[in-house]
Amino acid sequence: MGEVAVEEKLRIFAGQIYAAAGIGMWCFSRKRSLFYSTSSNQQEFLAFLELSDCWDYIFQREKGWEKPLILSDSLHMIWIAHDVVGEEGRKYLILIGPVFPSRVSVRHIHEALERRESSPQMQRQLLRILSEVPVQSMEVLRQYARMLHYSIAEEMISVDEIYLQEAEPQISQKELQWEEKTEETVSADRMQEAERILLKAVKEGNPDYKKVIRDALKGNSAHLSETGDALRDGKNTVLMFETLCNRAAIEGGLSVHLAREMERQKVEEIEGCTTMIQLIRVHEKMLEGYIKRVREVQGQAQISRTIQDACGYIKAHVLEPVSMDEVAAAVGYTPYYFSKKFYKEMGIRVTDYIKAARVEHAKILLVTSRKSIQDISDMLHFGTRSYFGKVFQEIVGVSPAVYREQATGKESG
Repeated sequence: MGEVAVEEKLRIFAGQIYAAAGIGMWCFSRKRSLFYSTSSNQQEFLAFLELSDCWDYIFQREKGWEKPLILSDSLHMIWIAHDVVGEEGRKYLILIGPVFPSRVSVRHIHEALERRESSPQMQRQLLRILSEVPVQSMEVLRQYARMLHYSIAEEMISVDEIYLQEAEPQISQKELQWEEKTEETVSADRMQEAERILLKAVKEGNPDYKKVIRDALKGNSAHLSETGDALRDGKNTVLMFETLCNRAAIEGGLSVHLAREMERQKVEEIEGCTTMIQLIRVHEKMLEGYIKRVREVQGQAQISRTIQDACGYIKAHVLEPVSMDEVAAAVGYTPYYFSKKFYKEMGIRVTDYIKAARVEHAKILLVTSRKSIQDISDMLHFGTRSYFGKVFQEIVGVSPAVYREQATGKESG
């Protein structure tokens, strides 16, 4: 078969698996040079691959892999490898992946990242990338391997003819066949299912989330890593789950601007916890906060995504001197057209919405902090305390001082 024909079939196959499951394809020379890839986050995934045992393993065999090879790296990501021989005997290596087998949970990823001795911030960044890795069962991946072989050799093969990683494998034949699950594996499966249910509740803004959470966690315990510091382990676990909640909320319709600001605030709250009880409360409030925001967005189905993003941008930058022109630019509109569109959909001017968002944040600060009314006015860029009081009174119905006294029973300064 000619080289062009093979490459054309591989291009079609690459498009099919990416469109169907978001799985990328990679093409390397036998000297390990990357020719092309359809994968997202190419630089990061290539770095993971090169640091793993897989990298040397797939290139060490001189005659290459004339049939598909399934292997796993240290993060439990699955790759499928296959050699291609083109015209004039030129050799290429095709990789498909990475993919997570469906039983892998956040705990497995967390433990693998911890072994890299990276900071919690770096681990969050890596987890954000890893959260985009598609999940497929091993049965489906075997079928992809067979399809890849057919695209290259026009030959049907059985599942038994697919190679499995041999030297120092990260996954065993037993794991690939899903047989004789140990108690630990069953527990991991249950935790993964609990994670899936919780993230689904976040994505859907489920109003019955408390019952969903209770049912999801019933019979499950948090499998934390053992660093010797229980609070640090707990923070790491909650931080990792926060990243997944943030992504689920974005998929549920929450604007990226607001989601990122919420993430920043939650990370600060998590790191600020000094006891496990505080951490548990922050975790619960985190879930409640994301679900509440998603419900608000989904309850505004008549509001365009552009205006929802604009509202999210305003709320995310409420402590900055944000202007209508800045918001319009953030969502890609001219100020004139944006102001017309915003008023038509929201029934309020952009400047009034900005003031209302600042007042909502002021209410939180009045109740939860000891900052003076002047300080809060300055933080929220009202200009003067008298103007802040006037706007607050118009929207809330009472002055900032009265609102604080009614909410806390304490007089304001």
